[in-house]
Amino acid sequence: MVNVLRLIASIILTGVSFFLVFLSVIFGITLGYAFSTPVMGTVIGILCLGLGTVGILLMIDAIKSD
Repeated sequence: MVNVLRLIASIILTGVSFFLVFLSVIFGITLGYAFSTPVMGTVIGILCLGLGTVGILLMIDAIKSD
């Protein structure tokens, strides 16, 4: 039961983080053209990518320990 909950949580985490990566890329490009500072968009993108990696690792861990 715990593994199922961990699996669901990791899937949600991964989905949200990839959605955030998608958004941050768009915002990064848009803000980059607007303020010529694509750095912030890149930073947000890297953070979201890290979150996605954690989600994937949690998912693998939940599947393995089942």
